[in-house]
Amino acid sequence: MNALIPLNVLVAEPDRETRTALADVLGAFGVKTWDAEDGASALRIARKVPLRASIIDVTLPDVPGLRLLSLLRAVCEVPVLFIGVTESKEIRLQMADAGVWSFLPRPFDREVAMLTIQVFATRFLVG
Repeated sequence: MNALIPLNVLVAEPDRETRTALADVLGAFGVKTWDAEDGASALRIARKVPLRASIIDVTLPDVPGLRLLSLLRAVCEVPVLFIGVTESKEIRLQMADAGVWSFLPRPFDREVAMLTIQVFATRFLVG
């Protein structure tokens, strides 16, 4: 890991409780999370903060997660973990096509969610 590159992760998630839980888990890896409750806030953060990764909800109040990903990619190219509720095979295929690292479906199974976040953090942030 390059100590000069801060471990900044964007968490674009409308639910405050989920953002807090993600910040707690990532904080154990020395990660600073930047919380956004919507796409507009996420874009503002991405333009100002040197991000190392992003966690994006599939459905944000102002923009679909995949659209936000497209907008973010114009600003920075970082690994992405998607979270949320979707049964749509089409959306999951679009995520894969867009280069999304993984998808963590809701409702969260605590054990699966913890392991997924830990693998994401060790692979892209502290590995």
